[in-house]
Amino acid sequence: EYDKLSVIDVATAKVVATVNCPSPRHILCRGNRVIVANYGQGTISVYSTDTWRLADKVTLGEPNVNYLSAPGGRNYAGHLLATCRVDRQSQAFFHVDLRKKKAREVDRRLYISVVTVDYDGRCFFWQGEIGHSPSAPISEPLDFRAVTANRPPRALGQGVGEPAPIVYQIRSGPFWFGDKHLLRGLPPRTFK
Repeated sequence: EYDKLSVIDVATAKVVATVNCPSPRHILCRGNRVIVANYGQGTISVYSTDTWRLADKVTLGEPNVNYLSAPGGRNYAGHLLATCRVDRQSQAFFHVDLRKKKAREVDRRLYISVVTVDYDGRCFFWQGEIGHSPSAPISEPLDFRAVTANRPPRALGQGVGEPAPIVYQIRSGPFWFGDKHLLRGLPPRTFK
């Protein structure tokens, strides 16, 4: 079914819970919260892993929420970026403060695919798209902390990364993962 999330115990491969959720598109897990982008609904749903019930919901200014990114571990403080498809060529991205249950649009761009935050919550960048594939160059790193303080983001360095699939970090440090690629640095470049 399209309006449900299944919670699977990976040790036993059994479904331990089923959660009603409108049009889940992307899932982000932080602490005891599961944060879900609801595509076509213009909302982000937050579920508690203690009860698997809806804990919060935040409404964005665009309906097609398709990607979420936030700092990880102890760096996560309730702030995330949500990418929303506006039309065939453009995306808007929003700063979402889950503690205050507020979202505000930060920017709109043509031909971007997603906006990604680093594990430490220092920077973010957008990844372009070529023919609806997220494989265009990565932008220069921008200041995520400025966004969380409701200021315009400033560039934190110069240069544009190379074309890559959607990248992410699993811990603090210089390494990024994307599909079958290992990248390093800011902006991320293929590790050699």
